[in-house]
Amino acid sequence: PPVPVAHIGLGPLHKKDVIVAAGMLEHSPEYATILAFDVKVTREARDVAQDEGVNIFTADIIYHLTDQWERFMGALMETRKRDTAGEAVFPCICKILPTAIFNRADPIVLGVNVLEGSLRIGQPLCVVVGGVDEDEAEFGAVPKVLQLGRVGG
Repeated sequence: PPVPVAHIGLGPLHKKDVIVAAGMLEHSPEYATILAFDVKVTREARDVAQDEGVNIFTADIIYHLTDQWERFMGALMETRKRDTAGEAVFPCICKILPTAIFNRADPIVLGVNVLEGSLRIGQPLCVVVGGVDEDEAEFGAVPKVLQLGRVGG
């Protein structure tokens, strides 16, 4: 994937370079990163980077540097996926099977036929009550939606 670049410099990496990168911490912390190709990193720059939370990747071979960046971003994406997996909603269209309604009260227990999409455990389950005809849709009308609960196992 492309590497977004905010600043380019030559020569050793100094404290001021780390401070420039630290500016990204409030916007996108993953981009508060320095890729240092075949340069020296001063002790002061390393200390400031550690204190501020700026990542510094160094390598004498450019491919090794890009490999470090890709591993870092890959691990970050996996962590984000894992952290937000419970928030993801996978839309689906289901038809309630009238012969498979086992409990009409809390908890509602019924069978459905999944017509489109994917139904997963823990997913919110809603019912659309009524519809919107073409005239109402022109004026931004939306159908009424009732939330039944969450899909159980």
